[in-house]
Amino acid sequence: MSERMVERDESGREIVYVSGKDLPTIFEWGKHINNLVEKGLMEKAMSAARDMMNLGIEPNVITFNPLIKGWCKVGKMSVAMHVTKVMLKMGLYPDEITYRTLIQGYCEQHDMMTAKRLVESMIKVNLIPNIITFTHIVKALCDMRMVGDATILVDTLLKSDTKPDVITFTTLLRGWCDVGDMKMAYKILKSMIELGYEPNARTWNVILHGLCQQNALSDAMHLVETMSAKSNAKPDVVTFTTLVRGWCKRGDMEMATKVFDLASRMNLTPDERSYNTLIRGWCEKGCEDRAIEVMERMKAAGVRPNVVTLTTLIRSYCKDRNMRAAMSLLETMRKTGLRPNVHTYTTLMQGWIELKNMDRAMDLFKQMKRNKRVRPTVVTYNLVISGWARQMKRMDMAEKVMQDLINDRYVSPNEKTFGALIRGYNFLFNEDRNWRIERMYYWLCRMRDLRIKPTHHIVKTFNQMGIYFPAVDEPFWTTDFGMPFDPRRHGRRRIR
Repeated sequence: MSERMVERDESGREIVYVSGKDLPTIFEWGKHINNLVEKGLMEKAMSAARDMMNLGIEPNVITFNPLIKGWCKVGKMSVAMHVTKVMLKMGLYPDEITYRTLIQGYCEQHDMMTAKRLVESMIKVNLIPNIITFTHIVKALCDMRMVGDATILVDTLLKSDTKPDVITFTTLLRGWCDVGDMKMAYKILKSMIELGYEPNARTWNVILHGLCQQNALSDAMHLVETMSAKSNAKPDVVTFTTLVRGWCKRGDMEMATKVFDLASRMNLTPDERSYNTLIRGWCEKGCEDRAIEVMERMKAAGVRPNVVTLTTLIRSYCKDRNMRAAMSLLETMRKTGLRPNVHTYTTLMQGWIELKNMDRAMDLFKQMKRNKRVRPTVVTYNLVISGWARQMKRMDMAEKVMQDLINDRYVSPNEKTFGALIRGYNFLFNEDRNWRIERMYYWLCRMRDLRIKPTHHIVKTFNQMGIYFPAVDEPFWTTDFGMPFDPRRHGRRRIR
C-alpha cells in the first residue's frame, strides 16, 4: 500500500504525499478542485487547476468538468466556455457530462440558440443526449413561452432512440397550461396516455392548476373525481391546496373551506401551504376573524404557523389600517421565535406610510438596516422614497434615502426608484418651477450615469413640466446630455 501524508505549503494549500512522491496525484488534485467548486470558491478552483498544470500534471476531462459546472452554476457562461476551449486546445474532448452541463447552463440563461447548437455538436460526435438534457431544454423553452418549439422537440424525441418520460410530458403540459391553452394541454395529455405513459399525481396537478388559473373550477372538481375513480395516481395534499387556491381566487370562501375539509376526510393531512392558502383567502375577503380561526385550527392540528402565516394576517390588518393589531402580530412573531422577513417589514412600513406616519415607518426601516439577517431590498427603498416624496412632500428626506441606497453595498436603485424620486418634484406645486426642473434633471443625469433607462412615467413627468422628452432609445444613453440647461433661458428645450 502507498503511504499518504498531508502537509501545507506557504500559501496554506494542502499538499498530499503519495507513495513517497512530493506531488499530489491527479485524483487528489481533482478532489481538491471539486471541493473548492462545491464551496463556490471558483477563483481558487481555477488557481488550483493552474497550479496543477504548472507542476506538470496533465488534467483530464474529469478535472475540467467541475470547473465548467461551477461557472455554469453562477451564470458565468462565457467563463465556462473559455474553460471548455482551454480543454479543447489541450487535445481533450468534452464528454456527455460536459455537454449536459453546458446545455443546462445555457437553458437556465434562456440562451436557446447556443443550447441547440451544443445539442447538434453533441450528436455529431456520436454522443446522444439523455432524457434529462432534453427535458431541461423543454423546460427552458416553456419558461420562455416557446411552447410550440418545445412540442416539436418532444415529437422529435418520440421518433428517436431517446424517448421522453413522464417528467418531460409533465413539463410540456405545464408550459401549455401557463400560456392558458387548456385545449392543447388536454390534447398532449390524451396523446401521452395513448402512447402508454401513465400520468402521475404531479401530471394531474399541473392540469388542475391550469384549470384553476382559467377559473374553470367545475372542470377542476370533475378532474379530481376522475383521479379518485380511474387513475392510479390519487389526489394528494397539493391537489386539494390547488383547488382551495382556485376557490379563494374566485372569492367563494365557503366552497374553499368545504374542499379543505374534504381533504381531511380523505385522510390527507393539510400542510403549512394548505392552511396559509385558506388564511390568505379569508384575509383577502377582509375576514380576519375567520382567518384567525383557521390559524387556531392549524395550531390544534400540530402545524406551526410560519412567517408567511403571520405576514398574511399583518398585510390584512394594514389594509384595514388596523396598525395596532398588525404591530401586535409582529411582537407575537418575535416572542414565538419566528424571524420577520423583508416582506413582513415592508408590509408594515407600507401600512404606516399610507397613514402618513413616516416616523414609525422609518423606525422599522432602521431596524431592518441594523438587522444582519434581514436587509432592505430595492422595493423597500422605493417604498420609503415614494413615501417621503409623494405622501409627505419631503424631497430632502427622499434624496437622503436615495443617497443611502446608492451607497448601499448590497442593493442598487432601479428605474422605479428614480421614477419615484423624479415624480416627487412634480407634486411640489407651490415650489419654484425652475428649481424643480433642475433637480429632476440632476437625477436624470445620475440615472444616465448608472446606465438605467427611464420609464414611460418619467418621460410623462417631464412632459407635464413643459419639457419635451425624446423617445427613449439606445442613442439617448450613448449621447451626452450636454450642459445643464437653464429653464429660464431655454424653456421647452429638448433633452438629448
